[in-house]
Amino acid sequence: MKKKSILSILPIILLGACSNGLKETDAINILAPKGAPAVAFYKHATDSNFTTAAAENIKSMLTKKSPYTIVEVDTLSGVSALKNKAPYKLAATITFGNFYLAATGNDENGTLDVGDRIIVFNRGAVSDKIFHYVYGDIYDDYITYVPDATIAKGCLETKKDLENNPVDYVFIAQPALFAAMQTNADASVYDNIQQRYQEKSGSNRIIPASVFVKKNLKKEAADAFLSELSTDITEGLANPATIKSEMEKAGDNVVAKFGVGSAPAFKVTQNGNGMGLGFAYSKDIKDEIDASLAVYGVSETNEEMYYQHS
Repeated sequence: MKKKSILSILPIILLGACSNGLKETDAINILAPKGAPAVAFYKHATDSNFTTAAAENIKSMLTKKSPYTIVEVDTLSGVSALKNKAPYKLAATITFGNFYLAATGNDENGTLDVGDRIIVFNRGAVSDKIFHYVYGDIYDDYITYVPDATIAKGCLETKKDLENNPVDYVFIAQPALFAAMQTNADASVYDNIQQRYQEKSGSNRIIPASVFVKKNLKKEAADAFLSELSTDITEGLANPATIKSEMEKAGDNVVAKFGVGSAPAFKVTQNGNGMGLGFAYSKDIKDEIDASLAVYGVSETNEEMYYQHS
């Protein structure tokens, strides 16, 4: 018998019906950033209660008035919101890093050296902090920042920055990397940042984004949803073709919905889980979360921030 989505079997109670926004509810309303984080929700391609947006636009949604009871956002922003009394709990991690340093093909000796021109996306954000944790600050005079991974993708494709100057390396995320390498045949992966991070941190994983559960969501509904999400990710990693076929149920809206096409999502997952999909309850990996936050210059979490799963 085909498994039904939790969204199709839980009654939907409109949050707007309650005056303070915190009345207990069964409503599962998901908000996730486009790209690799959204692909983790591949089974929800046609669900009306699954919404995606640019990562920058999600940071402000962890509020009492937010209609979303399940929010995935970068861990740094999410924990900062909890420290400011946002009515959510830190529940799970479903991506463990999808960052890579790619060579454009311009560098004659093929080795990252001081003086090589580097593109990094999102100055001051998680990607920038991870780059500096891995490589230090010796390359700072040769970094050019771009706003996001999509623009970094264009730089890898053209081998140039936005002012048409040649660049040697691009710090980028999957699946943008995969797409760029289809255009620039000279491009190659120079470093897997997840591996470099683990080598330096003593085996800790990158915790780039986390799933937050609103406090007013009934525990039975939250537990059921998180359990199903864990199963979906496990199934998708075991059979990446499932990710492709489920995403394609969105029809012409696949890219608009997920921020990536079904074919790249399939290829990148099939080829060594390049998007870093996985599932872990946050309270079970508190040490890794705190280690990741320390890289961002943020103090450790406390137990009260965590969702207590059954």
